[in-house]
Amino acid sequence: MPKSVLFFTGLGALVAGLAFAIQALPILQQTANSLPIPPLQFVVLNTVFSVGLAAAAIISLFWLARPFSIIDRIVLLTIFGVAAICTWTQYTSNDGEVLKHILLLITLIALIQGILIAAQMERVHNSRAI
Repeated sequence: MPKSVLFFTGLGALVAGLAFAIQALPILQQTANSLPIPPLQFVVLNTVFSVGLAAAAIISLFWLARPFSIIDRIVLLTIFGVAAICTWTQYTSNDGEVLKHILLLITLIALIQGILIAAQMERVHNSRAI
């Protein structure tokens, strides 16, 4: 289960990263704008970016199903819950606000820290089982 949670979290982050790269890199932006496909518009890419981050945050909550102590579960719930709430809040805020970018940074930092902490908890749990 830990490997599948990491895989699907990485897949959500990959989707978000690709959408962000298309938005941020000028050469990819020009290519996306030259195509007659409307799904590559900024609003759609913003939605794909937010959905990818939300999926990564929600899938990361599956770490709570692991046999960790209650304190460890509370820590993971707090970290991944903050990531999910920040993702939802930034998605509903206006595009021009600075708060949106701050919430995205908080989401990314929380996801990275949460995954590192969960992996360390899993490692400690497996070393105790041996």
